[in-house]
Amino acid sequence: MATPNSDDDSTPLDTSVTNAIEAGEMGALFFTASWCGPCKAIYPVWDEQCAILAKRVPGVRAFKVDVDEYDTLAARFSVRAMPTLMFFANGKVYTGVKGADARQWATVFDCFVTQVACKQIE
Repeated sequence: MATPNSDDDSTPLDTSVTNAIEAGEMGALFFTASWCGPCKAIYPVWDEQCAILAKRVPGVRAFKVDVDEYDTLAARFSVRAMPTLMFFANGKVYTGVKGADARQWATVFDCFVTQVACKQIE
């Protein structure tokens, strides 16, 4: 599976995300909340797509961000709806999906790999 949320247990999630983006790494951001029913419904899709992504793009990062715990991180990326999926590569952040449409999530993950990630690893 994609590299988990933090660099180690002592690195705060917001710092890990910032470091990964600034280092030009590739990855996905899943903005969620513990109280969000659609977020819970899309978790299996997130896990499945991250596993596929990790096989296709070695070293890819995956961050699950609880917006209540990391509200400043959610604000930094203007997250207003949950769940929200975003991607990052080459120091840029790309908007992915707002909402819990499983087919849309799978399509957007595939587009990210095809259009961004695969071009960088060729």
